[in-house]
Amino acid sequence: RKREVFMEHMKEGPSSEFWRMVKYIDDLSFYSIPDYDGLRKLVRTIAERAECREWEPLDWSSKQYEGPNWNRDNYKKV
Repeated sequence: RKREVFMEHMKEGPSSEFWRMVKYIDDLSFYSIPDYDGLRKLVRTIAERAECREWEPLDWSSKQYEGPNWNRDNYKKV
């Protein structure tokens, strides 16, 4: 039931690109390799249409967004 409610909500709100992305992810099997480049393009299209800029602060923060910290020095080694 939760999935049906979510899907109904999605049809009414977000853009067609967002709906396409959610459906694509939902249709993947556990062993599927996602098309990350395609998903990235959809996210950028959605962001551009909403006039969002990568460097702008997130809604819940007053600081400029700096992206994730990819420093792997502190990661646990295998």
